[in-house]
Amino acid sequence: MADISKRLDKAEKYLQRGKPDAALEEYLGILEEEPKNDQVRQTAADLCLALGRGGEAASLLSYLFDDEVAEGDVARGTGCPLPRRQRLVARRIVGTTE
Repeated sequence: MADISKRLDKAEKYLQRGKPDAALEEYLGILEEEPKNDQVRQTAADLCLALGRGGEAASLLSYLFDDEVAEGDVARGTGCPLPRRQRLVARRIVGTTE
C-alpha cells in the first residue's frame, strides 16, 4: 500500500507540473497492482479523455460498469439513467450522436 501512496503522490505532482501523460502512466501502473481501485480507474479514464484517448477511456469505464453490474449494483450499473453530461461523454467515446 505504501508503494501505491507514493505512486499517487507522483501522479499528482506530474499533473501539477502539466505532465498528464506521465500522470496517466502512474495511474495505469497502480491499476496493474490494484485493478479494483475504482477511484484510480475513474481518474485514469478522465485523463484519457482529456488526452484524446477515447478508446482507452471507454475500456477503463466499461470495466467499472461491468464490475457494478456483476456485483448487482443495479442503481449504479443499469437501473438509473445516466445524467445528461455523462450520456454525452459516453456517446463521444463511442462516436455516436444519438
